[in-house]
Amino acid sequence: MILARPIAQTGWRVTRTMRALMLADPRMLFTNAFDTPNPAVTGTSTTWMAHQNNYENERMKLANLISLAGSIPCPIPPDASVEVNIPPPAAPTFLK
Repeated sequence: MILARPIAQTGWRVTRTMRALMLADPRMLFTNAFDTPNPAVTGTSTTWMAHQNNYENERMKLANLISLAGSIPCPIPPDASVEVNIPPPAAPTFLK
């Protein structure tokens, strides 16, 4: 029961929010800072590839929480189980 709360409140919501931001790409990182920072244009020192790596790290954390919750056993929100299987976006929505 204790682990279901962090999974429901943080893990899957974090990855869902990260994916939505990548799909919208409000800072135009895909176009202007794919793998090299371009803070003069994007207003940030990060890159599209860094966002993909961060997303993968959050998915791994979520997968670990789900595995731990399942071994106790502890209820796992269905949204968490779905979210952990969604790969990072390859490109923003406006480029698809």
